[in-house]
Amino acid sequence: MSFEMDDDDKVIVDTAAAFARKRLEPFSLDWDERKHFPVEELREAADLGMAGIYTSEDVGGSGLRRIDGVRIFEELAKADPTTAAFLSIHNMCTWMVDSYGTEDQRTTWASKMASMEAVASYCLTEPAAGSDAAALRTKAVRDGDDYVLDGVKQFISGGGVSDVYIVMARTGADGPRGISTFIVPKQTPGLSFGANEAKMGWNAQPTAQVIMEGARVPAALLLGGEEGKGFGIAMNGLNGGRINIAACSLGGAQAAYNKAITYVSDREAFGGKLIDEPTIRFTLADMATSLETSRLILWKAASALDAGHADKVELCAMAKRRRVPQDGSALWTTCIWESAATFCSRSSSSRFSGTRRRTATRAFCAACRADGFSTWDAATARSCAKPPEWGLGAGDWTSPRRPGTIWPPTAFRFSSGLLRTSPIPRDRSR
Repeated sequence: MSFEMDDDDKVIVDTAAAFARKRLEPFSLDWDERKHFPVEELREAADLGMAGIYTSEDVGGSGLRRIDGVRIFEELAKADPTTAAFLSIHNMCTWMVDSYGTEDQRTTWASKMASMEAVASYCLTEPAAGSDAAALRTKAVRDGDDYVLDGVKQFISGGGVSDVYIVMARTGADGPRGISTFIVPKQTPGLSFGANEAKMGWNAQPTAQVIMEGARVPAALLLGGEEGKGFGIAMNGLNGGRINIAACSLGGAQAAYNKAITYVSDREAFGGKLIDEPTIRFTLADMATSLETSRLILWKAASALDAGHADKVELCAMAKRRRVPQDGSALWTTCIWESAATFCSRSSSSRFSGTRRRTATRAFCAACRADGFSTWDAATARSCAKPPEWGLGAGDWTSPRRPGTIWPPTAFRFSSGLLRTSPIPRDRSR
C-alpha cells in the first residue's frame, strides 16, 4: 500500500496548511484565553470545502476521500487543534446526514452544513452513557406528526452555539436496535443548554449539556425516515470521527515536536546546547519515529474506510489509540501546545477513549513559561526551584506524598470528560 501524494494531494494539503497558518495559528491562544468560538474562521474554512470534505458534491460537499480529510485535519491541528477538532465533528455530522438522510434531508440540511450556514454538533454521550452508547436513555416518543424528545446529552462540543444537533434517542426497546437519530434545530421548542463546561484547555470550543424537555421535533427530521437505525448510523459516524481526532492529535503532536526541536536547538545548559546531549537526540528520534508510525497507521485506517475494508473498524480504533515509545527517557513535551493529545514517554496509561475525552492543557513549567517557551525538558525542570503550575511537587520534584520518588513528565488521565493529571512516580536511582 503506497501513500505517496500526487500533485492534487499536495495542493489539498498545502491549501489547508496555508489557511491554518494565516487564519488559525496567529489567533489560537487569544481565542482560548477569551473562550472565543471562531465561527467566522470556520465558515471561511467551509468556503474552501472543509466543512463537507467527504460529503457528496451534489449537496455542496467536496467529494474527497477520508485520507484527504485526515491530511487536512492534521494541517489545521498544527495551528489549532481545538478548532480543527470541532471542524472534524462538524464534518462527521454533515456526512451522516448526507449518507443516511432522506433526499429532502440531504438537500435541506446536508447542504446547509456543507456550507456551514448551519453549524452542527453530534449528540451521543449522556451522563450515564459514554463508551456504552447502547445504554443511552434519551427518549423519543411519536406524537402525531412529531416526536417528543426527553433527555440530556453531556459534553457536547458546540452545545448552545451550534445551529443543529444530530441527536441519538431511544424510540424502541433497550439495546442498540431501539435507537434512532434525529436532526434537531437549535430553535426547537423544549431544547435548552447547560452552562459552558469549565475546562483546562480547548476553551475556543464551547462544551455544554444539550437538554431536551418535551422537545417537539417533526417526524420529517427522523434521519433516514426509519426508526431503529440510529445506533448503526452513530457507530459508522464514529469510525470517521476516530481517525479525524487521531489526525488532530497527530497535528498537535507534530507542532509540539517542531517546537521541541527549536527549543533544544536554542537552549543552552551546563555549557552546551541541549540538542548536543545524546540522550536528548535519542529521545527526539523516538518522538519522530512515533509520529511517523502514527501517521502511517492513520493513513492506512483512512484508506481502509474509503475502501470499505473488512477491518476498517479495528484500524480506525487503532489509529485513535496510537501510542508513543515507553522508553523512560528524560525529554518529552509534557504539555503539548494547544494539542488534542497528551503524550507521556513512560506511562502506558495515556489512553484516548471516548469522543469527548480529548481535552488538552497549556499548563507549562513556570520557569519555561517565563522564558517564553511552551515545552520543557524534564532534566531542566527538575533543577528548577519553581514547581510546575499544576502543583504536583516542588524543588527537585520530590513528592511530599511519595517520599523518595521523582515525578517525571505527567501522564494525563481523564475523569468525567475533563482533563486531570495523574503523576507516575519514578525511582530516584535511575
